[in-house]
Amino acid sequence: MPHMVKEVKGSLFWMSKTPLKVGERVVLKCSTQEVACTVRGIERRIDSSTLEVLEEGAKVLENREVGEVVLSFSTALIVEDFNTTPELGRFVVEKDYTISGGGIITHLGG
Repeated sequence: MPHMVKEVKGSLFWMSKTPLKVGERVVLKCSTQEVACTVRGIERRIDSSTLEVLEEGAKVLENREVGEVVLSFSTALIVEDFNTTPELGRFVVEKDYTISGGGIITHLGG
């Protein structure tokens, strides 16, 4: 059953040449929902080619890196863990009106 939450943890693949920074505000789109959110943390930075952990407790996520991130929403969203309900566990992140990343929700509530 889906949950209404204001914070999630997820795996995010970053596709923008402009880095994603902790504290930055972006737009998250999940299913038919769209909400402003803040990057509360980047727990791990991972090289997308080798899956090598580059940094724990990172402040920035660079182009073509994967991050284990904590995202906090301005209003509650109806979402679910990707492994439970994939349709409600996938999201994209928009920065400066451009889709800049895509990911999956791995934990509800941050």
